[in-house]
Amino acid sequence: ECINGIDRKLLDCLAHMEEYKRMYSELGALSEKLHELGADSIEVLESIPTQDLGRLKGEKMTELPTSEQIGTNIESYFGFRETPFGVTPDPRFFYSSPVYLEGLAAVVHGIKGKRGLILLTGEVGTGKTILLRKLMRQLEATVRFVFISNSHLTSYGLFEAIVQDLGVADKEKNRFEMIQELKGYLTEQLKRGQTAALLIDEAQNLSDEALEGLCGLSNLETEEEKLLQIVLVGQPELAVKLNKPGLRRVKQRIALHHRL
Repeated sequence: ECINGIDRKLLDCLAHMEEYKRMYSELGALSEKLHELGADSIEVLESIPTQDLGRLKGEKMTELPTSEQIGTNIESYFGFRETPFGVTPDPRFFYSSPVYLEGLAAVVHGIKGKRGLILLTGEVGTGKTILLRKLMRQLEATVRFVFISNSHLTSYGLFEAIVQDLGVADKEKNRFEMIQELKGYLTEQLKRGQTAALLIDEAQNLSDEALEGLCGLSNLETEEEKLLQIVLVGQPELAVKLNKPGLRRVKQRIALHHRL
């Protein structure tokens, strides 16, 4: 019964959409007619009240709803609290299916276990980014995250983004000094029971040079564990890319690879 009710609502919604299409079609025809008469159709249409447009055609026209009204109608019609299907990955809508829970558990295990370099791959649209957002929300109390979504950075640009995000060094210092300060910061975090994790989304776009640069960050460690946990997230092409002979050092450091 619930499914049948949804189907009826969808049919009603489609019927309204057909009505809107018909009205917009009438406006288009009227615009073309005004253009033939030598008028600027856009300016004319904007200056004429909706009810008068009907008189120009010799019939009554229904006033067209605004985009805000259409959105509000859909929300109230289906009982939504807010507009669905947003363009940003909202972790509130994380789908807790066995596949995604397994992927989330794998990355959480890698970070908590301080495994170092973790690889997460999946096809376009499989929910990799929203999984990362869910991860950050779940571990925010004990893990300091650095989230990189601009994967077209150079090796130095990537390193600079990390130290600036953590607030541990400024641009006036050279790379060696920044590395030393970063290591000191990560060591202090470890003493406080905190973990630092670098998340790189769309990592298949990283250059070979940038991927090689991750080895230097992976070398930040104590005698027992890695100081910085690195999670590379990307499409299956990332795994293929890491098979290149020039990137074998990076591939050898991958402690965990999970495929969505």
